[in-house]
Amino acid sequence: VKWLITDDNFVYPTEEELFRKKIIQRFIATLLYFSLKGEVWIYRAGFLDPDLDECSWSVFDSGGSVGLTCNPDGEVNRVRLDRIGVSGKIPYEIGNMTELEMFHVIGGTIGGTIPESMSKLEKLYYFRVGFNKLEGTIPEGFANLKMMFSAGFQGNENLHGFNVLCDLVGTGMLNSLTADCNVNVTNPERCECCTTCCDLDLKVCCLTKSDPEVERCYDPTPW
Repeated sequence: VKWLITDDNFVYPTEEELFRKKIIQRFIATLLYFSLKGEVWIYRAGFLDPDLDECSWSVFDSGGSVGLTCNPDGEVNRVRLDRIGVSGKIPYEIGNMTELEMFHVIGGTIGGTIPESMSKLEKLYYFRVGFNKLEGTIPEGFANLKMMFSAGFQGNENLHGFNVLCDLVGTGMLNSLTADCNVNVTNPERCECCTTCCDLDLKVCCLTKSDPEVERCYDPTPW
């Protein structure tokens, strides 16, 4: 809030409803930056540019856009913050970004739990938070995210409850579910429906079902 009041130069729309939507979104985007310790990221990914719309808080790397992306209506629909040193916790308020389709934040040290509020993100299509320090269980409300196509939780050794997504694998759109569930893990998490199971001790992930001509196992941390 302090940054928005003292440092932000953005010119908000004058129409009341547009102003309300924009300031809420900009607040959540700013909160995301501070909650994930943006001050110590490898680079800021365009965040907190006081003159730019938050839809332009992004940069491009070899993997595409890093930061925030918006739909044609100016609503944030993608968050991608891979391997830039994110830490802290995912803020509960992220659940109010109701147009969010992608949350792709891998290769950091994010702790805490996955907020239950993210269960409200009915358009969430791609949710990958692998190789962090998340703990607790997958929110039960994730079972209702019918648009979910790909979910990755591997590399969070204290994160559990992946079976809550099994109905989506069987009857929904969920095509890819990756977690730490290989039998070689000291305390394996039983996952009845994971399409890929990982073992961090061996640095290997293996498809539970695959075409004989497709490489079944791979190194999940090529970086």
